[in-house]
Amino acid sequence: MSDELVALLYGSSDAVLANSGHEPFGLVGLEVMAAGGLAFVGSTGEDYAVPYLNAVVLDSDDPTEICIALQYLRDHPDVAERMRREATATATSFSWATIIEDTLLGKLQYVAVRQDVHGEAVGERAVAQTTLGGPSLPGQAAAAYGGHAAGRLPVDSTSPAAAPRKKPTAAPSKRRET
Repeated sequence: MSDELVALLYGSSDAVLANSGHEPFGLVGLEVMAAGGLAFVGSTGEDYAVPYLNAVVLDSDDPTEICIALQYLRDHPDVAERMRREATATATSFSWATIIEDTLLGKLQYVAVRQDVHGEAVGERAVAQTTLGGPSLPGQAAAAYGGHAAGRLPVDSTSPAAAPRKKPTAAPSKRRET
């Protein structure tokens, strides 16, 4: 089935059940939201789902819960329409480009500073070329980090990252001599 057909089905359905008791971050619910659909997801880690703001978050495996939620949305089409709009906005914020720029690059920058690693091999360019294939991302990411390129962030002298590394010392023995 083509992506266009799937999106059409998701967006035009009364609701799409994307409830998993095991999947910690279900992408099907997010796909439904991106298509403007009403996602019914489980409460097992779909952090993007906010009950009755952008999705229906099911608390149980009881089918009655689904029926009650569907009837509520049929009786309140204004709520269903608002949820569809909010769902689309939420899905936009979870695009791969957004996740890489806003989350992954920041975490990589932090790890590089904490480990005192410098150079482009661990900087934005390596991440951008391997994940997005775009040479323009390093400049954008550097601008987002105050213009500091090549994997370097400013570190002030009070930062734990700036502290010299010390070898761990053994703790004093608590054994008593008798």
